[in-house]
Amino acid sequence: MVGPEHQMALLEQVRADLRRCSEVFDTSLERAPADRELPLLCSAAHEVKGLAATIGASGLVDIAKQVERACTDQDATALSLLLPDIAQRTGLTAQSIADMVQAT
Repeated sequence: MVGPEHQMALLEQVRADLRRCSEVFDTSLERAPADRELPLLCSAAHEVKGLAATIGASGLVDIAKQVERACTDQDATALSLLLPDIAQRTGLTAQSIADMVQAT
């Protein structure tokens, strides 16, 4: 368990990591499906899955699992459907954490 003196630092690190992953998803959305870097997307989805589990964001965990599976399966159709959702959810979660940290 993290003591109160480290909670804000932990939340800030989770926010920064989610933001970085969100940027990976946003960049991938700008590319044609054939030009997407699947290993990078899979890594970002895996990281989001762990971060989301840490903060109890079960919906984000679920979508991250789906993105990770689509990357592993090289399913470009599924990725095209899932990327906008995970990009938005990851960005919104990062912003919510930033708002919470700022409010304290």
